[in-house]
Amino acid sequence: MEPVNPDPELQEALSPRSKKFLERLYTVFSGESIDVKRETLIEIIADRHEDQLRAFLDDYEKLSDRNVNRRYGEEYLHESLGIDREKLDVKNRYELLLVLYEEDRADKLDSLIIRSELFAVKNEQEFQLDEELDLANIEERVRRFLRHTNQEEQKLDPMAITVDADGDSAALDIHQEYGRKYAKTFAFRKTASQDCPVNPDITGRQYYPLRNITIGIDQTDDGTTITFSKATDKWEETIEDLFSHVFDVDDLFERLEETKAPGVEQIQQGAKQAAEEDEADTADSVRELVETRKESAIEQVHEQDDPDEITEDLEQRLESVQLVGYTVSDDQSTGTHEFTIIADNLDELFETVEGIELSFEEYLEKAEEDNIRLVLRIQNELVKLDSADWKPLRGNRIAAENKKAIETLLGDLDE
Repeated sequence: MEPVNPDPELQEALSPRSKKFLERLYTVFSGESIDVKRETLIEIIADRHEDQLRAFLDDYEKLSDRNVNRRYGEEYLHESLGIDREKLDVKNRYELLLVLYEEDRADKLDSLIIRSELFAVKNEQEFQLDEELDLANIEERVRRFLRHTNQEEQKLDPMAITVDADGDSAALDIHQEYGRKYAKTFAFRKTASQDCPVNPDITGRQYYPLRNITIGIDQTDDGTTITFSKATDKWEETIEDLFSHVFDVDDLFERLEETKAPGVEQIQQGAKQAAEEDEADTADSVRELVETRKESAIEQVHEQDDPDEITEDLEQRLESVQLVGYTVSDDQSTGTHEFTIIADNLDELFETVEGIELSFEEYLEKAEEDNIRLVLRIQNELVKLDSADWKPLRGNRIAAENKKAIETLLGDLDE
C-alpha cells in the first residue's frame, strides 16, 4: 500500500464516524470495497479522496447551517425521490447525506434542504388558493421580479430567491435583509494579526442581517396548495409583492383559506354537540370519537408498505393519544380571554371537586364553537385542535414521529 499523508483536519472530521459509515463513504468515493482497520481507513479517505471528502463536508455544513431535521429529510427522500424507507433508517445528518450520495442524488441537496422545511410544517402552515398558479418558466419570472425589486426599484430590503421547481410543484426559498444593525467591537479585530494591545480602542461595524422563509406551491385538482415554513405576519408585504409580479395574484392573504383536517372538524363538532345535549358527557363523547379514529388510523398504517419497525412505532404513538384537556380563547359569549384545563385523567379531576363537571359542561355549551380547543396528548407532547387544524400547545413544533402520527389520526380515513 502506498504511503499516505492526510490533512489532520480532515482526519479529525472523520474520527467520530463509525467504521461502517467510513466503509460506505469509501465505496461512494472509490466504487470499491475495502477491509482495513478504522484508523487506516480514515487516513486513506482523507488522503486519496481529499477533494471528494471536502465537497462532502461542505454539503454537510449546508445541512447543519439550515438545521435540517433528519426525519423530515427522510420524508422528502422517500416521498419525492422514491428512496426506499429501509435505506432511510438514519441516525444523524451525516448518514442522511450519505444516503443521498449513495443514491447518486447529491444534485438534490438544495431541494432536500428547502423541501424538508416544508415537510416540517405540512398541515400546520398550509393554505388553499382557489386558482391554479402557472409554474411554467417560474425561474425566469422570479428573476424578472428580483431585477424589478432589487435594481429597478432599489428597495431598502433586497432579497435573494432560490427556486426549486419540479413539474406541478415549486418551492421558493427567500432570504431578505431586514434593516441595518450596528455592533461595537475592538479595533484590533480588524487588523490582520488581531494582536490585542494593552488598552484596545473601541470601534464599530454595521451589518445587514438576513431573515428567511420558504414557500411551497403545489398544483391540485381544484386550485393550489400554498405552504409557508413559518408564520407570515412579518412577511405579508414581501410575499404579496412577489405573488403579484410572478403569478399576477393580488391580495393573496385575503384569498387564502387554511387547510382543514377532517378529523379536527369531526372531533370539534362532536364535542360541541355533546355539550349541548343534556344526557351526553362531553369528555366521554370526545374520547369515543378519538378512539374510533385511532382504530381506523392504525388499520390504515398496517395497510401501508412500510418496514415493520416504522409501522410498530407509528402504531404505538397512535395508541398513546388521549384527551387531556380543553382551552377556550377570546370568547365573548363567556367573557373569556383564555382558559385552559389539562389533566392526565379528566374524570378523576371532575370527581375531585363537587359540581365542577356540570359547571364545565355549562361553560362549554355557552362558548362559541370556533373558540373551543381540545387538547390531546401524544406520548409526552401536547397538541391542541384548532378551528381547522392542530398545533403544538407549547412551542413551535413537536417530534417528527409524533407529527406523522397526529397527521394520520386527523387526516382522511376510510371509516
